Amino acid sequence: MQLAELERLEHLRRDAQRAQDLGDGARGAEQLASSHGADELWRQIRQQADRLKQLNRLNGFVISQRMEHNQRAIDFLERAVGGSVYGRNGQAKPKNFSGISSRV
Repeated sequence: MQLAELERLEHLRRDAQRAQDLGDGARGAEQLASSHGADELWRQIRQQADRLKQLNRLNGFVISQRMEHNQRAIDFLERAVGGSVYGRNGQAKPKNFSGISSRV
């Protein structure tokens, strides 16, 4: 499902809650689902949303760790060549990497 469709459905849900004076919050959403006999479906939707929230947090953590790793690698290369590895245009500078040893 596309994000625009999810937003449209969320807007419809909020409008239905307001029309029945249930408020905008989670409790109003539960009451709306219950009034339509959709308690189990709403529970499943909330459960899936919670799972996706957890996965998004995990993905954010993994991306953050990868970015830190990449920055450490760039910092190492800059120290090894005695300056920036990249030019102002973001492209790698043609430099001599003789200061880097492949020996551990």
